[in-house]
Amino acid sequence: TDDQNISGSGLSGTDLTIGIENGTNEVVDLSSLVGTDDQNIESLAVDAGTNVLTVGIEDGTSQTVDLSHLDDAGTDDQNLTGASLSGANVLQIDIENGTSTTVDLSALDDAGTDDQNLTLAGTDLSIEDGNTVDLSGFVSTDDQNIAGSGLSGTDLTIGIENGTNQVVDLSSLVGTDDQNIESLAVDAGTNVLTVGIEDGTSQTVDLSHLDDAGTDDQNIAGSGLSGTDLTIGIENGTNQVVDLSSLVGTDDQNLTLAANTLSIEDGNSVDLSGYLDNTDD
Repeated sequence: TDDQNISGSGLSGTDLTIGIENGTNEVVDLSSLVGTDDQNIESLAVDAGTNVLTVGIEDGTSQTVDLSHLDDAGTDDQNLTGASLSGANVLQIDIENGTSTTVDLSALDDAGTDDQNLTLAGTDLSIEDGNTVDLSGFVSTDDQNIAGSGLSGTDLTIGIENGTNQVVDLSSLVGTDDQNIESLAVDAGTNVLTVGIEDGTSQTVDLSHLDDAGTDDQNIAGSGLSGTDLTIGIENGTNQVVDLSSLVGTDDQNLTLAANTLSIEDGNSVDLSGYLDNTDD
């Protein structure tokens, strides 16, 4: 009934332990079996015609490997036949005689966020969420004034400060309209004035609204003097009052009689001897 099993065997270094079930293990030294074969690969060569690889080894026999099954020369000339981008931002690349592949580009989609605005403050041009550029070097300081302009005949000279004047010929704007009024006539029945002009069309003007003939027959009426106020009255019209007080004199002269002479203050004298009876006894 000796049915023990080999168990617990193992190799440690060059010591081989042979274990037996329910028995004593044995250790066998295998160091004498360790070879010193330190040969080098001496050569590698591939036959271009047969694609056979020859491997040469130091102090040994060369070996060959047939690599012809790996040869696919001249068939790897595929072209890309198409590329398309789907609405989901997936790029499909198609290759000749091969399987298409896709690349998900959705992570690169930033649509609608590039809405930066430009602002100009003084000479500083800025972009929203970006940098600022100084435009002062591009700003013109040309503050020339219009100076030295004038009109000579039909030539208009437009002058500019520290610049070249320009002359504009205005002769085409000069009119030759030297027409004369040739006639003036009023139609007595219609009171229409006709004005005739040389080399032109006559024009008419209706003057009937100015006609007041036969209605200006007012008389002076209702005049009178009240004190120093003179009222001048007019028929069918408004009276006027004239103050005559400035014409009223303040002449309060006195009379004196000396013998036969009658005198007035600040005036002349009258001899009354021919009128006086001096024979009264």
